[in-house]
This record gives sequence, C-alpha cells and structure tokens, in this order.
Amino acid sequence: YFVKMDDPQWVFSFSVLLQNLVCFMVITVCYSLIIHHTISSSKCTGNPVSPALLRLQRKIALIIATDFTTWIPFITLAFIHLFGETDVSDTYSLCSMVLLPINSVLNPLIYNS
Repeated sequence: YFVKMDDPQWVFSFSVLLQNLVCFMVITVCYSLIIHHTISSSKCTGNPVSPALLRLQRKIALIIATDFTTWIPFITLAFIHLFGETDVSDTYSLCSMVLLPINSVLNPLIYNS
C-alpha cells in the first residue's frame, strides 16, 4: 500500500486505497441510516426507544468508531506517502501489524456482544 508515484504498482495501490475509502464511507452511511430509521420508527409508533434498540445503536456506533480509528489513519498515511508529501514507510509496520489487526479482533467481539 505504501508506494510512491514512481513505483509501477502505484495505480493498483491507489485503486485499492480508494476502494477501501469508498467502502468505509458507504458502510458508515448505511449504518447511520439504520440508526436514523430505528429512531424515527420508534418516534412514529409513539413508543419509547427500547433497550434493544439502544443496544443496537450503541453497537453500530462502536462499529463505525472502530472502523474509523483503524482504517482512516492507514488510508491517510498511504495517500500522503503516495503523493510524496512525506516518507511514512516507518509507520507502515505500525499500521499493518497493530491498527488493522485490532479492527479484525474487535469486529467479532462487537458483532457477537
């Protein structure tokens, strides 16, 4: 992922990073719509928000937050490196061996809680 413009693989790297960014944005919008619809449907029925809906909303917010805190720094650093703003090669190992696996570990815990 951390390549420069003179690397022949930069197009592939750029497209994968852009795809990850777009997927993150789509997922965030979809989860936000779920939260919005659960709130609006409980208001329409006149019922108070149930504990199950509150748990669902907290779970969705936690999923979005963990995805954001693990993927956005990686994508940002990769774009900064790609466009030659600064050399962030030394942080690649931190991102790829610490941040991204944290997301992979947390997601099953969040989904199953």
